[in-house]
Amino acid sequence: MDKPLKKYTFLKERKLLERLDVLPFIILQSLCIIIYSNQKINSLLRGVIFVFVLLMQGIAFFSKFWSEDLMAKICYKVEKSKEKATHYRIDVISEKFKMNNRNSISPLKNNQNIISMEFKKILLIYDKEKFTFIRPKLNLKNKKIIDFLSPEPIKEENVNN
Repeated sequence: MDKPLKKYTFLKERKLLERLDVLPFIILQSLCIIIYSNQKINSLLRGVIFVFVLLMQGIAFFSKFWSEDLMAKICYKVEKSKEKATHYRIDVISEKFKMNNRNSISPLKNNQNIISMEFKKILLIYDKEKFTFIRPKLNLKNKKIIDFLSPEPIKEENVNN
């Protein structure tokens, strides 16, 4: 079985007014108001223009829910610096079939200069030497089976939250 390639892209979330499903349509809606205020244009044409702009805005808004590719283009910008990135995009590409099997956009966690992410419930940590994400190694050499069978109970856990 071939090992899939993983392509990581760091992303930075756009501000609400910079997103591609908001900013162009603020401009288009403003133009629609100007067109509606002009009484020289046929009312049927004004209605068609208004419905067209509304339909395009709906398509732009809902397309980000249908495709991770469109969501990345509409809501995020590509960030070269991993320190400034707020999210990452991972593409798992099958070498055998030369196609993108899975992709995901998830937030990055930056704790004490350690960049980590989660993909398919697996924790990955950014390795600065290899310039990629790796699974952390667990140190189980000095552990005995009894350590796993009789764990200490958590004493300060608040069940209500």
